[in-house]
Amino acid sequence: MQTEVLLQRVTSATSKVQVWLLEIASVQQIFVDVLQVAYLGLHKACSQTLSAMRSHPHLQGTVTSWPAIFEVMQLIVNCITPWHQDPGGYPEAYDCLLNLGNCQDTGLDIANCLASLSYPLGSVIYLTGKVLIHLVKAWGAGWERAVIVHFIKDMVQDRLGVARPQIPNFHQYLA
Repeated sequence: MQTEVLLQRVTSATSKVQVWLLEIASVQQIFVDVLQVAYLGLHKACSQTLSAMRSHPHLQGTVTSWPAIFEVMQLIVNCITPWHQDPGGYPEAYDCLLNLGNCQDTGLDIANCLASLSYPLGSVIYLTGKVLIHLVKAWGAGWERAVIVHFIKDMVQDRLGVARPQIPNFHQYLA
């Protein structure tokens, strides 16, 4: 009896996730399009990874309705992130941060270049989180911070035999 109840809860949660993935598909398409222009090599590597996952018998079910170009999405809610470099991925990969919170004064600070980026609702930031030391400070009381972070996992791409792209340079954009 407990197994049946647990299975019903998992099935219900899975259905809700599938509905949410469908609802965000148009936003995810924008990220696909931007990545294709900003970093074609990473776009190709991510596309190859998802294609390989779709054709892998043990992974097909997990990526059938996956709308994102990146293979991982993580939701960060109301968390201050101290100075850090991201542990996963590889140095040439961009992470994509989408701010969904209602906070007005959120900023993303980058130590390597002494920059502080304004990060209001609806902002999208691409950065090399594995390379750049970054933080998000506390924000004003009464505000909410919600960010969907999109990124790749180097071990997944390595396991599937996807080559790592070279980080774009100025000359690639002029060609």
